Amino acid sequence: MDDVSFPDSYPMVLKRLKQLERKLERSPELYRNVRKQIEEYQTKEYAHEATEEELRTADPKKVWYLPLNVVLNPKKPDKVRLIWDAAAMVQGISLNSMLLKGPDLLVPLVSVLLNFRERRIAFGGDFREMYHQMKMIAKDKSAQWFRNNSAKEPKVYVMNVATFGSTSSPASAQYVKNRNAEEHAGQFPEAAMAIIKRHYVDDYFDSVDTIEEAVERAKQVRFIHKRAGFDIRNWVSNSLEVLTALWDAKPGGAVVFNHDKQKSNERVLGVIWEQENVAFAFSATPRPEMQVYLCGEKRPTKRNVLSCVMGFFDPLGLLSPFTIHGKMLVQHLWRSGCEWDHQIDEHGWNQWQPWIGLLPKVEELRIPRCCLGDAESSSVESLELHIFTDARKHAYGCVAYLRSVVNGELNCNLVMSRAKVAPLKRQSISRLELMAAVPGARLSRTTTIIILITLLEVLKLN
Repeated sequence: MDDVSFPDSYPMVLKRLKQLERKLERSPELYRNVRKQIEEYQTKEYAHEATEEELRTADPKKVWYLPLNVVLNPKKPDKVRLIWDAAAMVQGISLNSMLLKGPDLLVPLVSVLLNFRERRIAFGGDFREMYHQMKMIAKDKSAQWFRNNSAKEPKVYVMNVATFGSTSSPASAQYVKNRNAEEHAGQFPEAAMAIIKRHYVDDYFDSVDTIEEAVERAKQVRFIHKRAGFDIRNWVSNSLEVLTALWDAKPGGAVVFNHDKQKSNERVLGVIWEQENVAFAFSATPRPEMQVYLCGEKRPTKRNVLSCVMGFFDPLGLLSPFTIHGKMLVQHLWRSGCEWDHQIDEHGWNQWQPWIGLLPKVEELRIPRCCLGDAESSSVESLELHIFTDARKHAYGCVAYLRSVVNGELNCNLVMSRAKVAPLKRQSISRLELMAAVPGARLSRTTTIIILITLLEVLKLN
């Protein structure tokens, strides 16, 4: 940390702590859970109780108290997450305002998913408490103090590791992960590249041709991560042999790809990988409060419609033919001047009903995960990437298909797509066709760089 001067954050954290205590008083079980987690943090050496010497010798201008809070997930009532609010401000200053965010080192989720669709054997895992594996240097620990009660003789704790919520934690974690991989690139080149290119935050997803490759790659990735103190676990795969070889893996079930790591891995609406069916699926289960609108018992407001339409997490655009009609409805509501909490008009209602009527069909939809089916890339005889663009009065879009000849058999698979509503200002069809060509060109570039080049290299080797 550079030479900074913090204001007195103690009154702020005390006020926030009293609010938390009132919340915990209403739930003895929650109180016990929080207390247990703080004890576990000390056992794992993520935090420690401040010593008398630390309290006495600490420079008040270098001390910052982090407000402690808890996050509950209604989908996981037994899971309570402790968070430290690094954005809490005093006199216009917060811990985050004193930290450098660092560069964005995240690999785009689309890139990870497209690589994940390359080969027939898929596998992946995630980190255990990624940020907490990064230790803070001694002189910076005074900026991460916290209290767990507001008694007259309170205990002050010090976080020894990076926290979830600090603006510098994401870049720092990605840098450490990548730097460690680079240091092992000479010994394990493919595993090191997989760590750098096929990780999204703390999730790792990869695909290879054979079971032997998958097991070897996974073990090498795990070994490299351990050298940096990272523990990758919860292995998943569409191959039982791979899961057996990794011994701590969890067979079966479904994997949900989540774009928001601040929330639970389980989403009401999201991209789901069904390992048994080797396919991507989608959940269209509505939230309880939306049920009355989806059953047609009550007309939704513009706020309800937007919440439902934007609830679909579809980074590859596999649901574009469905979601674009919901976006067209939202655009109509904006054009008509409908207020946020006013029920939609008759025209909007006539659009809403057939759209929500397709939700059961969405849950039945299955998109093959692997673009080559069950064939090894060595058996591919030819590959072609086909991009189609089109436009109509209300929307335009593009789609990419991968055409392959495998062992003399022709296969075509949907790779990804993009769709957008037409501008509010009316455009000619010719202009909209040109507008569709722009995302089409971008889609071609993205898919060519990520998927086709890798597979073409395999063809050259063959």
